[in-house]
Amino acid sequence: MERERRRSNSTMERDGRRWSNNTMERERRRSNSTMERERRSNSTMERDGRRWSNSTMERERRRSNSTMEREERRRSNNTMERDGRRWSNSTMERERRRSNSTMERERRRSNSTMERERRRSNNTMERERRRSNSTMERERRRSNSTMERERRRSNSTMERERRREFKST
Repeated sequence: MERERRRSNSTMERDGRRWSNNTMERERRRSNSTMERERRSNSTMERDGRRWSNSTMERERRRSNSTMEREERRRSNNTMERDGRRWSNSTMERERRRSNSTMERERRRSNSTMERERRRSNNTMERERRRSNSTMERERRRSNSTMERERRRSNSTMERERRREFKST
């Protein structure tokens, strides 16, 4: 019986210890797993928090960047636009001046060419007119002299005729 009791006790003890061990082990495990989960949860929260914080900061940074970017771009665009417009205006102005001066020179050249042409034409016409006048004049004189001669001849003929007539009477 003693052995039985001892065996039983040792069994119970063993079983108790096993039970106790098992219970403690399970408790330890549970505790560990709870702590682990808690730790995980913490790290998740931490991660999530950091993520949230990071994503918030990131969004804020992006928003700030995009705002700055937009502002910078707008300012830059305005400057470029102003400079561009200035450049364009000054270029156009220079082009306009060049064009004007070119047109002016062309106009003057054209005018002087036309003037020379006009003078030449006038001179030609004048010479032509003079020539024509002198030709007409000569023609007129010739005609006059011819007429005069004709007249004289006629007169002399008539005179002779008259004399003859007179003689015959």
